[in-house]
Amino acid sequence: MFLQCPKCKRIWQYSIEKCPDCFLNLERIETSKAKVIGVSKVNIPTLFHPRVPYFALLLEDEKRNKWAQKSIKEYKIGDEFKIKNIQEREKKNAVAVWRVKYDILETIEKIFDLFRKPFEINQNSKILVLPTLVSPVHPHFAENTCPEVLAAFLKFLIGKGAEAKNIKVAGQSFTGIPIGSSAKKSGLLNICLENQVSLID
Repeated sequence: MFLQCPKCKRIWQYSIEKCPDCFLNLERIETSKAKVIGVSKVNIPTLFHPRVPYFALLLEDEKRNKWAQKSIKEYKIGDEFKIKNIQEREKKNAVAVWRVKYDILETIEKIFDLFRKPFEINQNSKILVLPTLVSPVHPHFAENTCPEVLAAFLKFLIGKGAEAKNIKVAGQSFTGIPIGSSAKKSGLLNICLENQVSLID
């Protein structure tokens, strides 16, 4: 995922809200294909990469954006780089994990892309979101779901066609502290209000 300024056309791979030169909101550039244009085989293990050999790939998309990617699978220059979708017979027991690099929304999209036939989401879908809501503390304590994660997930659902009125965010208190207090202090209530989504106990 890359971000581009609509005015000066500068491109960033990491997530910043506005172009530092034009002060405009950046637009997302969707990429669907990537080609391997460089390969390095690594045989020496390190503390953070103990499993060897692995391959450091230089990839290029159809819009000529380039980035580095680590892979256990061997590729050759000119190969198409593609992450396999989960097959139908594997879907029942499948678990999808994708590391957040810069953009939470992109991570959510990639996780759903791993499934060959994604979940059908439309304006009639009834969706219940169950975030972790443990205690009434500020987001930086990381005891509850991060507000940015909930915001990105709601944006994803609404972008797929779900109606905000059909999405419910639910929480339950097991400590005697009202769930509303935890939702407010954690920042999750504000995200629900901004997206016109109901928070229910």
